[in-house]
Amino acid sequence: MKSYLNGLRAGAAGLFMFGAAGAHAASLTYSDFTDADTYPGSGYCINGPDASACGAPTPYWPAQPFVSKLTGFLDHLDIPMSYQSGTQGVMVTLVNDNGGSRAVPTKVRESFLVTTLPTTSSSTDKVRLTSKLHPQLVSGTTYWVIVSPLGYDTVATWNEANRKNGSAGSLTENGGARWGFNIPSLAVDAWVD
Repeated sequence: MKSYLNGLRAGAAGLFMFGAAGAHAASLTYSDFTDADTYPGSGYCINGPDASACGAPTPYWPAQPFVSKLTGFLDHLDIPMSYQSGTQGVMVTLVNDNGGSRAVPTKVRESFLVTTLPTTSSSTDKVRLTSKLHPQLVSGTTYWVIVSPLGYDTVATWNEANRKNGSAGSLTENGGARWGFNIPSLAVDAWVD
């Protein structure tokens, strides 16, 4: 019996070692959070067309560009967002840059449905969006993160960046048909394998 238990322990140790060897650690390819991993409390509206919390009832879809510092496959995005009122949730879309213009993006890399956002915004809360498709990000290439409201009456907030590494964000008020309203730089972390 003792030798049987020792054999089980050895097998379990081998499985543990094999699992550990197969584990991976994601690398940060872009961040505009501070070294303390925080951001300011101010943010920008994500608004459905029937929500007037951010001014006139107009759909607000903010977007933020970032340049990947590494080549790798997307592991996850961290974005500081919070729920304000109306239908809970947002759609987050990672897209290719359109040659530097603020026109309709050229290719959707991955979309994330977020049905529950934090109801408060602190300087450290972030929503983690884990990639299922793992699209490749290429070093030196610009990508955009677009956040749109989930409901007609959704009001949510995407917090501004603290570090201001990237360029200003952009905004569409007509469902992505035209981009061009400059807004403050918005906070995002991108991680690759």
